[in-house]
Amino acid sequence: MLFACGSALLSITTNKNNIPWSGYTIMKMLKKSALSVAVAAALGATAAQADNSFVDDSSLSVTYKNYFWESDQSKSNAREEWVQALVADYSSGYYADIIGFDIQAGFANDINSKTEDDGYSWGTTNLPTGDKGNANDIAGFQQAYLKAKFGDDDLNLHATYGVKKRGLETYGDSGSRILNSSSYGADLAANVYGVDLYATRITAASARNASAFKNDLENPEGEEIDNITIFGAAYDFNGLGIVVEQAKSKDYLKKSFAKVSYSFEIADNMSIDLDARYSKVKENGDLFLEDVQDYDANPDGDAVYQHADGYKSAYTNLNATLNFGNAYVGLSYNKTKDGDYVNSLYDGDHGTYNSSLDQWEGFNYEDEKAYMFSVGYDFSDHVPGLSVDAWYVNGEDAKGFDNFKQKELGAYVNYDFSGKLEGLSLAWYHSAYRTSGTSTDVTRDNTLGALYDADVNRYVTLVVRDIRVINVQAESYQTIFERACERKGGEQALEGLLSKPLTHKALAQLGDDRYLAEFTRKVFQSGFVWRVVDNKWPAFEELFWHFNIDKLLMMPDEMLERKAADPRIIRHLKKVWSIRENAIMISDVQREHGSFATFIADWPTDNIIGLWQYLKKHGARLGGNTGPYALRALGKDTFILSRDVEGYLRAHKVIDGGTSTKRSQQQIQAFFNQLQEKSGRSLSELSRLVALSSGDNHIQATQIEEPAHA
Repeated sequence: MLFACGSALLSITTNKNNIPWSGYTIMKMLKKSALSVAVAAALGATAAQADNSFVDDSSLSVTYKNYFWESDQSKSNAREEWVQALVADYSSGYYADIIGFDIQAGFANDINSKTEDDGYSWGTTNLPTGDKGNANDIAGFQQAYLKAKFGDDDLNLHATYGVKKRGLETYGDSGSRILNSSSYGADLAANVYGVDLYATRITAASARNASAFKNDLENPEGEEIDNITIFGAAYDFNGLGIVVEQAKSKDYLKKSFAKVSYSFEIADNMSIDLDARYSKVKENGDLFLEDVQDYDANPDGDAVYQHADGYKSAYTNLNATLNFGNAYVGLSYNKTKDGDYVNSLYDGDHGTYNSSLDQWEGFNYEDEKAYMFSVGYDFSDHVPGLSVDAWYVNGEDAKGFDNFKQKELGAYVNYDFSGKLEGLSLAWYHSAYRTSGTSTDVTRDNTLGALYDADVNRYVTLVVRDIRVINVQAESYQTIFERACERKGGEQALEGLLSKPLTHKALAQLGDDRYLAEFTRKVFQSGFVWRVVDNKWPAFEELFWHFNIDKLLMMPDEMLERKAADPRIIRHLKKVWSIRENAIMISDVQREHGSFATFIADWPTDNIIGLWQYLKKHGARLGGNTGPYALRALGKDTFILSRDVEGYLRAHKVIDGGTSTKRSQQQIQAFFNQLQEKSGRSLSELSRLVALSSGDNHIQATQIEEPAHA
């Protein structure tokens, strides 16, 4: 290992079910729950009905994981776990466009984990420990639930029922071990004209290191908690986001959460994300307990619980992030008051502490003030597939201590392989945590012990992970087309809104000066009113010799600066500099391919993302949507990641990260390639169809603007 303490996780995805399940089969695991049997029966019934969307919109993935975790505490061996797992995920389409189901089944076994019998401080957390002190294998369902949907774009409902991995603001099932935990219950979500309303009721749960389909919710003394109910609402508008949520664990704990966020651009390829979060918890009945055992006096003693009457706590969390190019820099602040923040809604719940400072430790002791500085960079322009994140956290002034401090330095490095090794990825997580202080309150002695005292933890993770969906198509082409027809007044009206790209011959015959001209137009239109640029465009053409490549290459810096100050154009020196830089790119391509137009025309559309990346890397200010919009305007067949298209891709889970990441762009390309294979249409038409089938473009055909809804 690279450090004295760490962990490693390996995961490889395959489309073929050719990896042994070590004696466990899907059919054996299906017998573990009545819901699973019902799902299997539903599968047979729907297959007999041969509903195309049910099959076409389904997906299957198989993932192999190898996870090594090592940590040292106070100069002693605290933990060493090495396990592996095989996980299968199936997601059906919707039968009759109403009902479907999702299943996740996993098997995990030990490779070489150390336990307390081996002299380690802690037992295994990925697997249960058996009577003989060894780690036991587990297998079962991490997810098995029915799903249903109703309604249209203005008013719709989504419902699920069964066992699933839930992730809300106040409650989340843990995914930090080789198999995730899950909870049993029902969810209902509605979108009413852009406002999201949702509710969840949970009555049982399954631990991340157990095979059980579900277990009762309990407090630390084993007393049953009847249910957890969660209600929430969210709204996004023009970069402003608002979320409010409340969770009640019956007779145990009540948790409330609110978040306001705002994102805005300040320059080309530069933006700021701001958010403020507030959460409070308080005891909700006689089942909520606190441990009052004095472990310093009796370190081997059992926990002693009593009702924590009047318990409450709250935190305020403020965050600001500057994004520029492929990098970001963030600054965060967190203040906790009234008590140490308890985030678990039942015993065994690993808690959802929705603060940005929830790192290796939570930095959430009473009166504690904590700050975090974070940075990250996506190296895809230089080393495709490589990204790095790092953070430093400092906490101090916790109540009941003198000279109290918590510090954490962490890093996460991820590398996604490409080419023949595509689907394989490596990641390393490291956290160095330190704490110090002297208790001034006897009731805080146990807390100080829980803070590992001084030399605490170094934690390293090595990951190889990929979850490849066999069919990334979120919906069938026919479903998308029919919805677009319905929204836009029928097939004839819809066809009038679709534009076809130029032929290969027509693209190749364009002058290279026209490519430079359109690149320049789109660079100046980025972040500006398009109409103003269009009105001034004749002056641009005149001032820059109708974008004659040879003349622009010979233009000295002084002349370029004078032209940038000409009042007839938009005076923006950096954007004017991009004209010559893009002329250099075009000239370089001319030497290799004869003409830039031929180079563009020959580029295969099934890898149009690759052309975007080329323009971003070799050109100037052509990243984001600037390059794609220029290509579309020139007649090159390409899709556009407009607001509506991106919203569709996220809503239908084609992507779950940023649109600029390599993984997301591969998924987007695959999605449009599949649509093209099914329909025979161009990428330009398909991009337009996706936008018109969803989003906010409920307007007449003559009012639709290409930039917003392509």
